[in-house]
Amino acid sequence: MKKTVALFLVLVVSLMCFSTSILADDQTRKSKLTPELSEAMMNADLDELFQVYVILEDVDHDKVMKRFQEEAPDEYYQYYLASETNEENVDGELLQRGIGIKRSIYAEEYYTRNKAFADSISKGEDQLFVSKYSPMLIAELTKGEVLDIERNDKIEYIDLFINSPAIDYLADANLETEANWVRDIANNGNGYKGRDIKIGQIETREPDIVEDLNYVDITFYTQENNMSPFTNSPHATHVAQIMVGASNGIAPLAKLFCAAYNNKAEYYERVEWLITKEVNVINQSAGFANNGVYIEEEGKYDITAKWIDHIAVTHDVHYVIAAGNKTDNSTYHLANVGMAYNAITVGGYNDANNASGFSNFTLYGPSKYKESSTTPRAEKPNLVALAQNVYVGDTNYSGTSFAAPQVAAVIAQLCEYDNDLLTKQTAMGAMLAASSKRKITSTTPGSVGGVFSSTASVSGSGKQISNKEGAGMLNAKAAYTIAKKSNYSKHTIQSTSFPFSETVYINSQENSIIRIAIFWLKRNSLSGTHGVENHTYNYSPNLTNLNLYVYAPNGDLVGCSKTEYANFEIVQFVPTQTGNYTIKITRVAGSSGSSKEYVGIALW
Repeated sequence: MKKTVALFLVLVVSLMCFSTSILADDQTRKSKLTPELSEAMMNADLDELFQVYVILEDVDHDKVMKRFQEEAPDEYYQYYLASETNEENVDGELLQRGIGIKRSIYAEEYYTRNKAFADSISKGEDQLFVSKYSPMLIAELTKGEVLDIERNDKIEYIDLFINSPAIDYLADANLETEANWVRDIANNGNGYKGRDIKIGQIETREPDIVEDLNYVDITFYTQENNMSPFTNSPHATHVAQIMVGASNGIAPLAKLFCAAYNNKAEYYERVEWLITKEVNVINQSAGFANNGVYIEEEGKYDITAKWIDHIAVTHDVHYVIAAGNKTDNSTYHLANVGMAYNAITVGGYNDANNASGFSNFTLYGPSKYKESSTTPRAEKPNLVALAQNVYVGDTNYSGTSFAAPQVAAVIAQLCEYDNDLLTKQTAMGAMLAASSKRKITSTTPGSVGGVFSSTASVSGSGKQISNKEGAGMLNAKAAYTIAKKSNYSKHTIQSTSFPFSETVYINSQENSIIRIAIFWLKRNSLSGTHGVENHTYNYSPNLTNLNLYVYAPNGDLVGCSKTEYANFEIVQFVPTQTGNYTIKITRVAGSSGSSKEYVGIALW
């Protein structure tokens, strides 16, 4: 009897210890719910419904690339040349086909896994969106179901989803940016018109097929999916005309793919349709209204911005986004989508009808430039283009909506000239920054209408980058010149290879001012931790903090750029020596867990 009681007591004590262990583990286990979702669910019943993002572990990217190499060796080789080397003579047709093959393999890997997981936690109409190109799905679940799946090892985190309604961001710009020169004069008068480059237009409405767009190669999402067409809007029509219009369009021979959306759930699906159509450039001149249980702050590096970063870096897309426009009741905080690091975010300027030349230019009044921090920093926008009275024919509109498509179309021009730029987002970002040499705002250094500074700072932080206009004013001709002279390079730099150095020969007699820029990608997989989501607190892998230094042939430091939160740096100086200058890129210790960085360098 005593033996039986003793065994019973041992069993009870063991169970108590086991239960305590489970409880302790449960208490110390890191929550996979974002603060916003936790707050929204705090006082809810277990059967109350919530719409949520479910972010899964990412796919094996090495496995995808191995399949790509095995299934399409010729296309893979051209893709490798374009994306991993500085080879310029790639086969553009094979490269474009390779981009499509790579995306289709990713689509199979993502959708097979995402759909299986979605089916395991929800059914039918409860599945609002299952991504084909990222580790994400959106579903409607009860609080109890959310708490239950939180324990699943395949889930990285769960966030609150608000199906926000879409809103628009509301002369000849070609003359000021010299995009017309690239279109009509370059290439011995044949120009570069974006021939066969695929541009995606994501809007709240569809463009009307006015005479200016009559002969453009346009594919509509609604037509391809046998849907009733969206309402045409002057906004969407004007954006399309700026890019591909026959009269003043910057890239009139590009192929345009148009997708419209009413809300955020449709937005994700429409962008993925554009990816499936193998677009090379996406222009987004629309965003989302603030509404719902959780108010989406502007200037927030939210899940949509992270998703754009993932799409851009994983699927070789040049993503261009309007910075957004301040209204009477809003601040200058950027539209959330414009916070994506791997996108080119475009602000606007006012040319005062060019009455007095560049010296009379000002920043377009409503153009947004701040994140949600109290101190404006220089990480966004990347550059500015004309936003006040942007004419196409006799009509004009104002807003950063009409600045962004100018940049998207210039990218198409450059990709036609040099096909390997289709997969070189880092080089493109650096080229745009280096070539946007003209200054708009009146803050120091430099004067309005001039270049930023003829004397480089060697001690300040980011003094060549404006906190309102980024690198400066779009200049297509200067960007084309960089491409033509091969004054750019792309590098995959292992973390152990920093500091990284490259030399470039500069003749002090050739140009009064030299500008060198670097641009690097945030290697974002939507996975990682969560917390305060602005550009101060990044996600795993964090944005690496890189600094740029330039040394003269005799070893003197002629300039440096050390902007803390941006992913581009610029140094500008007047060369006093002829010879090999050293471009040195350093990596701030502890700023990232990435094993390698994708970095572009450009010189103007």
